[in-house]
Amino acid sequence: MRYSFLLLSVALLCLAGSAEAQQRINYYPDSIRIELPDHQTLVVFEMKQFKKDLDFIRNFPVMFKELLEYVQKSTPANFSSTGPYRIDIQILPEGYKEIMSNSTEHSYKPVGEKTLIKISHVDKSVTQVTVKEKQLAELLPPGWEVFINSKDFKIKIYSESFEGINGIGTEDFTQASSTLSSDPGIKIMGKKSVQARMVVQQGKVSQNYIHYIYPGDNIFLNMNAGIGLFGDKLYPELSFALGLTFKDRFFRQNIRPSIVYNNLFFAEKTTEGFNVNTNSFLSLTLEKNFNRGVGGPHWSGLGAGLLVRKSGDYFTGNTAKFFITHNMGRVNLVPEFYLTDDFKKFAFGMTLKYNF
Repeated sequence: MRYSFLLLSVALLCLAGSAEAQQRINYYPDSIRIELPDHQTLVVFEMKQFKKDLDFIRNFPVMFKELLEYVQKSTPANFSSTGPYRIDIQILPEGYKEIMSNSTEHSYKPVGEKTLIKISHVDKSVTQVTVKEKQLAELLPPGWEVFINSKDFKIKIYSESFEGINGIGTEDFTQASSTLSSDPGIKIMGKKSVQARMVVQQGKVSQNYIHYIYPGDNIFLNMNAGIGLFGDKLYPELSFALGLTFKDRFFRQNIRPSIVYNNLFFAEKTTEGFNVNTNSFLSLTLEKNFNRGVGGPHWSGLGAGLLVRKSGDYFTGNTAKFFITHNMGRVNLVPEFYLTDDFKKFAFGMTLKYNF
């Protein structure tokens, strides 16, 4: 019992200083850029799941025209000639809870869908320059900008004038939408994200470029060392894990299966000194990352293995091991359950591991 308390205490002390690398997450992986030379305007859509709403782009001009009407109703008649302005539009979904608070109490009021609009005068003239592969790819002089944000998409609109912004509501995105939705890659998209650029003139797509990005799965090889407890025996352990890390379409680490080879070193005192008995388990694990936000991944899962190398009388007959993983950093405490003596006897153990 004292060994268990010691292992738990050391784990809690070490976990505070251990952390894995930050995840690189893109919550809006689908990107569609539409250029409108007729209006000297461009629209960039960033979406969580473009494939779930293939008609969104086709319907966008109507939606944007309605939003722009709210802007014009709340501004002076000479609004268009006093710019440029930056317009931020936030669409809050139904069920959003508005917080009302004072110094002593907080209350929450459920509300329906609502739209927040913020209009800011651009006081400083800023020219935006984009360089790709040592070539000037884009130059945007000071102009009007509109940013539309919701839980499912982010949209950026740029134009040299308000007339260009206003012209989006008169456009027809039907062919642009059908060009995307009929692309062969959409049907086999899976967890890939779509990256597209189109030039639309008079409702027709004059140029288009569509490609897909796979989030990139990884092969990993880990080594960890630790101190284990089996019955009343303490032992050092050295393990190797080979596996795959599968990412989701947001480039977030998601699932990782692995093969683990554990070496348990039991030391026995003899008349001539010490004799080390090595017992080895070959195990399979399946883990899931339960951290869906920023920060390092939080892996939790299950593992099962068989004794493939036996030395000494610590394990008798065929022996299996089951364990629970919960990896939030470099130092982790792993509970283990053994079925030994040809799977007839149950024994409990645990290991404090340090991941290199």
